[in-house]
Amino acid sequence: MVIGIIIAAAVVVIAAFLPWAEALDGLVSVKGMSGDGQITVVLGGIGILVGLYAWGALGGGGRRRRKALITEVVLAVITLAIAIIDATNLSVQVGGVDVSGTSGVDIAVGLWLTLIAAIVWLVLSAVATVKAGAPAPPAPPTRAEAVDAG
Repeated sequence: MVIGIIIAAAVVVIAAFLPWAEALDGLVSVKGMSGDGQITVVLGGIGILVGLYAWGALGGGGRRRRKALITEVVLAVITLAIAIIDATNLSVQVGGVDVSGTSGVDIAVGLWLTLIAAIVWLVLSAVATVKAGAPAPPAPPTRAEAVDAG
C-alpha cells in the first residue's frame, strides 16, 4: 500500500508540470507550475520522501510508520484541497489580459491528474494509517499449546 502512496505522490509532482487550464479552444494553456502547481510539487515531493521513510520503517516500530502515514494523510488533504479550489476557480490570462470569458476555461490534464492522484493518495494513506494502528491478530497456538489445551 505504501508503494501506491509513493506512486500517487509522484503523479502529483509530474502533473504540476502539465497544463492545468485551457482557454480559447485549447490555443492557450496554463501549466500548473505557473500557479499552485508550485505548491503541489513540493507537497508531492515531501509525500514521496515520507512514503519512502514509511516503507523503510515497515520492519521497525509501528509508531514511526504510523506517524509517517498520518503525515501522508495531511499532505494528501492539502493537495486535494488545492486541486478542488483550482478546479472551481479557473482563469487564464494571456499577456496580462483575462481570456476566461471569451470561450470558457476548461480543466486540463494536469489538474485532472492532480485531482485523481490526490484522491488515491488520500484513500491509500488513510487506509494504511488505520491498518498501522490496528493491533496485530493473535498468533495461532503452537502444536504444544494445542495438545496441552486438549
